[in-house]
Amino acid sequence: MNKPASHYRDGARARRRRGRRGWGCLAAVLLLLVATWNRPTFALDTRKAITQYIQTVWTSEDGLPQNSVRAIIQTRDGYLWLATEEGLARFDGVRFTVFDKGNTGEIKHNNVSALYEDNEGGLWIGTDGGLIRLKDGKFTAYTTKDGLSSDIVWAIHQDKEGSLW
Repeated sequence: MNKPASHYRDGARARRRRGRRGWGCLAAVLLLLVATWNRPTFALDTRKAITQYIQTVWTSEDGLPQNSVRAIIQTRDGYLWLATEEGLARFDGVRFTVFDKGNTGEIKHNNVSALYEDNEGGLWIGTDGGLIRLKDGKFTAYTTKDGLSSDIVWAIHQDKEGSLW
């Protein structure tokens, strides 16, 4: 079946429009990259050589429960919290305090995967044994018995309404 010449002309016109649209998108992305490229970063002082910075490595020999750290968060009180395969560690800048199933009854499994501080200052801890909240020095555990869909928690997020996911 032969198609009229207008069919081919219209198809070519549509291809040209799609091509222009594609170039427009590419131009927008490039413009965005250029606009953000020149922004200064504040992580390092450019006047210092890299050798002028100090790096300290903390390991299990220094009190960390295990050397594989899965998550880190600094809470409002200034502590650094580290999630490891062998428990939760709180670091005050000098020493580690370890919380695990051996010394904290609410922790049923040492494998900690996620950390999150909520809007009220509570620290949420995701483990292979459920979800734990630390608020005002008190640990509270939540599991599938309390309504969780799984006892394995890999990530925690709070939405605008305050609900945890």
